[in-house]
Amino acid sequence: MKNFTLIAIGLLMANASIGQTTTGKKPAQVRPEQYKAATLVPQTLSGMEKMEAAKQITYSNNPIGVPQTVREFTETIIGTTFYDLQTNNAISDRLIYNSGTGTISATWTMSPDAGAGAPNRGTGYNFFNGTAWDEQPSERIETQRTGFPNIGITSNGAENVIAHNTTSGVMQQTFRATTGTGTWSESLTALENDATLGNLWSKTATNGNNLHVISLTCPVANGGALYNNIDGMPLYYRSTDGGSTWDKTNVELQDITAENYVAFSGDACQIDANGNTVAIVVGGSFANDVLLYKSTDNGDTWSKTIVYKHPYFKFTDDTITDTNNDGTPDSMRTSDGSFALLVDNAGMVHIWWGDMFILNDIAGDAAYSYYFTNALMYWNETKTEATAIENLGALDDDGSGVLEFNDVGTFAFKGLAAYPSAGIDANGNIYLSYMALVENSSDGDGKAVRHVYVSASTDGGESWADPIDVVSDEFSEGAYGAIARTVDDHLRLTYQRDFCAGISTTSGNPDPCNVGQENEIIYIELPVLDLGINVGVQNVQDATANLSVYPNPSNGHTTLEFRNKAQQNATVTVTNSIGRVMLTLNEVQVINGKAQVDLSGMENGIYYLQVKSDKNNSTLPVTICNN
Repeated sequence: MKNFTLIAIGLLMANASIGQTTTGKKPAQVRPEQYKAATLVPQTLSGMEKMEAAKQITYSNNPIGVPQTVREFTETIIGTTFYDLQTNNAISDRLIYNSGTGTISATWTMSPDAGAGAPNRGTGYNFFNGTAWDEQPSERIETQRTGFPNIGITSNGAENVIAHNTTSGVMQQTFRATTGTGTWSESLTALENDATLGNLWSKTATNGNNLHVISLTCPVANGGALYNNIDGMPLYYRSTDGGSTWDKTNVELQDITAENYVAFSGDACQIDANGNTVAIVVGGSFANDVLLYKSTDNGDTWSKTIVYKHPYFKFTDDTITDTNNDGTPDSMRTSDGSFALLVDNAGMVHIWWGDMFILNDIAGDAAYSYYFTNALMYWNETKTEATAIENLGALDDDGSGVLEFNDVGTFAFKGLAAYPSAGIDANGNIYLSYMALVENSSDGDGKAVRHVYVSASTDGGESWADPIDVVSDEFSEGAYGAIARTVDDHLRLTYQRDFCAGISTTSGNPDPCNVGQENEIIYIELPVLDLGINVGVQNVQDATANLSVYPNPSNGHTTLEFRNKAQQNATVTVTNSIGRVMLTLNEVQVINGKAQVDLSGMENGIYYLQVKSDKNNSTLPVTICNN
């Protein structure tokens, strides 16, 4: 049995969409005897009806893992914003690292002023050219008010930003032909929809020249209307030519009909792509199953998996949460909607979200009691059910066995651990960031701040390194960590930092300290060695082609070794991580089954060697590291 930390919070939330360098320590968890019938079976969880609001939680399990210490990392302020809600639920694709060129494109929701309603809100953008970041932007890249951007870079080097335009009521595509430079063009028609006020809260994924988008039609609470009798209908879009045209638009997902579901929450969806495998997760806090849609043919056809089954069919605010049918309302488990999604290098899907419990004891009042929990839920395609990652969560920093908080800032009804984001390297190691409350911390109003933590798995998600806090100032709040999907010898992420707990844009009850507060967008580079990932010399071998490359990582002088010693001369094509051809070597001489390849002129990063000869046709990754 897994143990969870739960705090009953005496707050109500409206049933509407609303728009945080030390050692890694063990998470605090609750004694299992504090509640009964607590299991990981998703259908029911009862016995928590009598929980009282608390500031301290005791756990009884033994310490987990070995504490880790950050050796060093770089930290750069790349932008600012007065609008501090970066997502309602899932983290957008905000940071793109091109390992072939060493360049980085970063986006965030930016408001350059503190005006009511953020009239100048839009996409903040900054670019790292391999040596330095550009100046911090002072205005959005769009001409009209937008929000919640995603960025993708296609194989031809074009940049596409997808965000929702609240002026024209459409999903906006903002694009340019060359990464990091040039004038932005805008399209208000490429992703248009006939829904009232269009679509909101997109998530995007890019593979090659393909762009994949999932978004929701504007819900009733935001001025929209039902779409085929669904309040906030998820819709899928695809472009196969870098965003020039869109061959799939307004595609409804299998079984998402009024017969099965009522509504979906803003930003409570995620999408990822790796090769021809595309995955979408939709769900939403409080009311829905967690649904996975997977395509292995680049979005042409889809299969559906119910990853987590909601305890109640078509749950609404008329549903009393009596999970054990004893006549007394009690608490039930659901997802918090802050999904992270990753398709790994073998095409397997991984999903994370923050754990959550809610209670509804009055029918029809559009309000629920909710419970903080200290757990990140995790599922992949080898699992029969979602489970908690045992050593990730809010940390017992003082080792007392008690998590101590005086008060907490409001963060869109999330638990002690939430907002995961994921990345992967060429060897299949998985990287995860998340946000969690910091024990015994305090902002100027006496509320505990949140920090961003990172961890990694070298075994496909079976186990995880103890988390590392990457927020350098213990008195600052660090929120909305977004990992660049491509990881090499460094993990790269951005987060939002200020000195006030919570956010000012929380519906109905903003934290006063945050009103008018400017937030910084922070960029971090962390050596993966700090997460236990060894990037030392290793061989990478293609088992089917009988070919290996070493050393790997390399300073650029690499050896290809063929098992077939009779191998004739070969052609080697070198591409970067987004498929752009960087170098072609013809008639590479093979002597006694070995060929020398000189890549010393390449910049640091991950490259792919496509090797063709009369007896071989294969592709192998190689990492160039000259420092």
